[in-house]
Amino acid sequence: MDHVITNDYLEKIDCYNKFIQCNIKRDQDDREHPYRTPYQRDRDRILYTKSFRSLSGKTQLFLANTDDHTRTRLTHSIEVAQLSQTIAKALHLDESLAEAIALGHDLGHTPFGHVGERTLHSIMNGTINIHNMNMCNNRLLLSTDNLGYKHNSHSVYTTSKETNNLNLTYHTLWGFLFHTKVNYEENRHYTLKYNKELGFYKHIDLYKSIEDYWSLEALVVECADEIAQRHHDIEDALEYYMISHEDIISKISEIFDSYKDKDNERITGYIKELKDINERIENQTEEEEEVTIRHLTRFIVNILVSDLIENSIKTITREFPVKGDQIKLSPKKLQSLKLLRYSNVISDIDEAIKKYLKNTVLYSHKAQIMDGRGKYIIKRLFKAYTHNPQQLPDRIIEALYRRYWHSKGEEVDKKINVGEKRADIQELHEKLKVSIEKMKSNMLFSGNYNQHYLDSLFRTVCHYIASMTDSYANRQHRLLYNIID
Repeated sequence: MDHVITNDYLEKIDCYNKFIQCNIKRDQDDREHPYRTPYQRDRDRILYTKSFRSLSGKTQLFLANTDDHTRTRLTHSIEVAQLSQTIAKALHLDESLAEAIALGHDLGHTPFGHVGERTLHSIMNGTINIHNMNMCNNRLLLSTDNLGYKHNSHSVYTTSKETNNLNLTYHTLWGFLFHTKVNYEENRHYTLKYNKELGFYKHIDLYKSIEDYWSLEALVVECADEIAQRHHDIEDALEYYMISHEDIISKISEIFDSYKDKDNERITGYIKELKDINERIENQTEEEEEVTIRHLTRFIVNILVSDLIENSIKTITREFPVKGDQIKLSPKKLQSLKLLRYSNVISDIDEAIKKYLKNTVLYSHKAQIMDGRGKYIIKRLFKAYTHNPQQLPDRIIEALYRRYWHSKGEEVDKKINVGEKRADIQELHEKLKVSIEKMKSNMLFSGNYNQHYLDSLFRTVCHYIASMTDSYANRQHRLLYNIID
């Protein structure tokens, strides 16, 4: 790879690396470690969290634990980390920072994949009505500073002093937040005023603290995340017989062929490689075929990674704004520059493959059934817990009680045991239900309800469900609704 590295590039990256090292910061002061860098410590703290371990039971595309070889959020995060380290090393960036961001970027993910995330967000902005408690008579009852759920924002929250207090560097946290879109896009299916709001995260100080701590390594992880998804979408489509290897190779060859006029020599070479892979598969036994199928995914990943590295070196050399030893670049400007990107032809090819896989895999009957099931279970869990919070385990009752009193600016009396806390919550809940019933029967009734308790209840239940694995959510659903297999 060094044949594309120029002195101009190395000078800019050297300046950038010094800039990053001089701006390492955490929420709380932390002594330097004698033999681990700050980013290696971030990585290690992430690896030992419950949130990281629970990723092994959370859906990537198909429900976790449906068979022994199903991809999970954990295996996905490891794949993203591997790709990120490869790209970061080739670009002379900090591999440890890229690895830390990659391993922790999905810590805030829900059970049942993105449908779980969207369902919790819809509940937390009133789009999905829960017992008329979050939305009543077309009136949003949740506070605007308690709205929304998004997994990248929640990845940051799960490490904050309000939760696990990992005290990660701001660079790592910024990478978590910006590995995907920070805000939801407009959804034509939702017409409610607050359907995109993420008010809960906006008032937390940590989010404001990290907003200027951008890094190129975060952009590396953003790209690696997409490449990893392309890789396992292809493998999963073949593994679960959604498409034959002949059809997928034919379609990808067709996509490459449509761009021959833009880079004939390179594209012709890729088409020949695809033909060779297809011929090898056709001439092999079923056992040998699985090995050769991996050649197809390696082929795609290698094209994307190689092109990204080579083109990004040129882009950074040409466009990265370094003057002398000074770097003045806002996060917004960084994202608009798109310093890490494919060449135009590979970018177009990747978009075409992405669209094809989305239609083939994500919109498949199998995936849609799983999405529907996940959405149904999360809605039913939320209804059960908010209808009767006494069904929550003791540790979540403790969290609800603490959140309620902290929202009122008061500390919790440590002498009160969990039974007494349950009794207090029961009293608060009965009063809330009376207020809600009055609002349902009288549209003119303004509702003298306990805002602090309502917000605390919904936010606590939201975070509890978000922390569940697929199998735990399934078990809780069967337990709460007396479902016998």
